[in-house]
Amino acid sequence: MKTSTRYSQVLNLGARTNAILATYPFSGEKGKTFLLLIQYPDQKQAEKALQSFLKAYMPEAPSSKAVKTENGKWASARIHQKHVLVVFDAPSVEKTEQLIEAVVKKLPGR
Repeated sequence: MKTSTRYSQVLNLGARTNAILATYPFSGEKGKTFLLLIQYPDQKQAEKALQSFLKAYMPEAPSSKAVKTENGKWASARIHQKHVLVVFDAPSVEKTEQLIEAVVKKLPGR
């Protein structure tokens, strides 16, 4: 199975979803932080995709939905209405929250 196919299945991506992957540098930090933003047709599908992602890639995540990864960086995943936001390689839990909140403020329907 191709990697892209596996991610598509875990995140329930298809013809009716929109997604973007962006990088964000944090001042004073080495490396890049990645944000994956996916828009689903409705909130129910977004919730299903988030649960699938958490089960497959972050099963050890507490209710805060943030985990420290093997590279010493942080990953976090959240839902906002019909959007799923995933942050990878953040330098701290606080930075994951900061980035997610900044994006949520710009989403329609806030």
